[in-house]
Amino acid sequence: MSIDLVDADHQVLESKPPKDQPFVVEVPSAAQGGGNGILVQVPGSFRMNSRLDELDRANDPYCIRVRIETMSANDLNPIDNVGVKCYNYQYRMDAHGVVLHQYTFWNNSKSPMKGTVKFEERPLPAGWTMEANPKPGTSVRLAPGEFLRGSVTLRGPDKVKEGSYADIRPMLVSAAGDVVDKTEFFVAADRTAPKLTSAFVAPGSHPGTIYLNVRSIDSSSGVAEASGAQVIFSTDNDPTHTVRTLTYTDGNFTAPTGFDTDIGPFPAGTTVEIVLAVHDVAGNEARTKPVRVTVPVTEQRNLL
Repeated sequence: MSIDLVDADHQVLESKPPKDQPFVVEVPSAAQGGGNGILVQVPGSFRMNSRLDELDRANDPYCIRVRIETMSANDLNPIDNVGVKCYNYQYRMDAHGVVLHQYTFWNNSKSPMKGTVKFEERPLPAGWTMEANPKPGTSVRLAPGEFLRGSVTLRGPDKVKEGSYADIRPMLVSAAGDVVDKTEFFVAADRTAPKLTSAFVAPGSHPGTIYLNVRSIDSSSGVAEASGAQVIFSTDNDPTHTVRTLTYTDGNFTAPTGFDTDIGPFPAGTTVEIVLAVHDVAGNEARTKPVRVTVPVTEQRNLL
């Protein structure tokens, strides 16, 4: 098993584990529980976590790709051996809307590669249409270091049903049937902002710091994962603001989901104006009312 952190062009930024230290997982037979799968945590690193934080703070699109290579058994379906989850993309379908997703697949090997473009997708909502370039089933040949640039365009009807969505996953499959790469394109008809269920400030974990906590629900497209909550704060009575991404704590992004962080430290007597913002996968945003607190914060204060 291996994990790659890739940017919007699917260039690898970080990988785990190192190639000389393979991460081997043994899955029991279906009769012994393997049919339901097992939960596996691949060891991470401070460097990878720092890179993820940088991407989330900048709201830069990226994907996490998980690859499984079977070792001791015949793999009946190699197509599902690569999974991908993408972050910081915001796609919303409106009436008469047009949404475009571009993707890039690379041949990072030292040999020419023949492959086929294929799609994993669920049926489109009523009235939605899709145009793909290249089309599913297209054969491609890539020289070493060469890339394939593709696109998927979705168009909406006169009226779109709130909560409807499309989940399309283009992939490049080698002549041997292995998935070279895969990407994710999720589009939702969602014009409703997340609902904030709680938000407060409190004394931070260190002197001069402020603790922030927010919980929200978005039952349609879901709260944006990883970077779905931010704090916007100012220490100079509004002329300048700092934006910081909160850390996910719990929840499944459609049910109540929590985020928190500490900001500071600030010198004693500093007045900090604070706004918490939560956005969903479609780009809708909910904000708390601005609240000013003076450091040191000595008690919890509601932001709703």
